[in-house]
Amino acid sequence: MNEVPGSPTTFDAELALQQVDGDKQLLEEITDLFFEDAPGLLAQIATAVAENDCEGLMSSAHALKGAVSNFAAGRARDLAFELEEMGRDQQVTSDAGDKHQALAAELHRFHDELRAFIAAL
Repeated sequence: MNEVPGSPTTFDAELALQQVDGDKQLLEEITDLFFEDAPGLLAQIATAVAENDCEGLMSSAHALKGAVSNFAAGRARDLAFELEEMGRDQQVTSDAGDKHQALAAELHRFHDELRAFIAAL
């Protein structure tokens, strides 16, 4: 994947491909599943934050963290992990809304980069 100088990518394309032993078809299938599931998980996180639902936040953020980990999407993974920990620690603070917004923005960038990467395979 070509990287624009000064503009870090949202995921490690080489590592994502290595994680499926170079199986491009499998990576495409995982990508399709991710595109199906991620919007719902992000919506569940938003609902959990709005309702101060610690268990819901922990569960949905954990699931999203696992999904983005398949693609070595470090920043999205880190944000999801932070939200998961907030739920686990029962500390859904005002920061949770900001982290959710940052995660949504990161996932948007990630989605675009991943779609371009898969199209180029």
